[in-house]
Amino acid sequence: MLKGHGGNIYQAAREAGVSPEDLVDLSGNINPLGPPEELFAYLKDRLSLITRLPEPDLTSLRQAVARRLEISPDMVFPAPGTTDWIYLLPAILRAEEVIIFGPTYADYADAATIWGKKAFYLLPDSPRNWPNLNLPPKGGPRVYFLCNPNNPTGGLLSRDKVLDLAQRLTGDILVIDESYLPFAASDEASLAWGGLPGNVLVLRSFSKIYAIPGLRLGCLLAPESLFPLVAPHLRPWWVGTLAAEAGVFLLNQRGFEEQTRNYLKAERERIYQRLKGLPGLEFFTSVTTFILCRLKAPRASELCRRLLKRGFLLRPCGNFVGLDDHYFRFSLKDPETNNRFLQVLTQELVDMA
Repeated sequence: MLKGHGGNIYQAAREAGVSPEDLVDLSGNINPLGPPEELFAYLKDRLSLITRLPEPDLTSLRQAVARRLEISPDMVFPAPGTTDWIYLLPAILRAEEVIIFGPTYADYADAATIWGKKAFYLLPDSPRNWPNLNLPPKGGPRVYFLCNPNNPTGGLLSRDKVLDLAQRLTGDILVIDESYLPFAASDEASLAWGGLPGNVLVLRSFSKIYAIPGLRLGCLLAPESLFPLVAPHLRPWWVGTLAAEAGVFLLNQRGFEEQTRNYLKAERERIYQRLKGLPGLEFFTSVTTFILCRLKAPRASELCRRLLKRGFLLRPCGNFVGLDDHYFRFSLKDPETNNRFLQVLTQELVDMA
């Protein structure tokens, strides 16, 4: 596993000598609005369900996902987070090589390495030009990983372009991680909407958009042609009762996702205007809840250390393949917290100039 994932507030708090509650975590990529308020009462009323096993095949959850995307429940394979599927896919898809559209989430390459597969990155000349779609010559069986929208660059490849990419990859398998798509667009933008091309798998996460990373819930969406490879790995009782209950409830909160998108669109534009005036800083526009930045002179790791001392946890991005120690990422919070962060960031950049 990559050392230095975002969201490790416990380690950061130990390093800073404070409690996790004393830090503002801008390193993770979850919804700044938090979970829908109604979720807490809903789960409280169902706490007694922990005394019984969940549905073995998670029928209710699969049906809820299927209704949202207008697909068959047979295409839905829930898991305790998308990470479980990410680490299984290089093995069960029988690929000789894993090709990754970087710079991006490191677990795709880590998963390939664990199973003894060769992992290669397709990198653009700049994060602003992600993704590099200049594909290598045809070879043995390959699995391609595309994070869309992409972490950490925040870019989005349109549905039409992803479909075109899938057609170009005939004979290979394209895995699309749509964990951040609900921040950018409605369900109709998913490649899984209404069905999937025969060589495409889609990952969907509940952790990010609904701000419930501690519950661990995600799913893999697969076309019928790939059922023989995927279906045997759907384990009984794989998702806990409360996580499954939360998933069904949250999928009915359509207004919450639209509210999130409206907030992020307005807040990102406001933040961009503030970032434009900061010395020695370049930022990359995003469709998600996080923004990637590049420092021209000082190292991002040093800036992140200074910000941590002042109570803000950022994500240095020097360990992303294709980036270096001049890059860092931060996620948006409420306007008041964002203003406090920008004030501290400005002070530190001036002091480091």
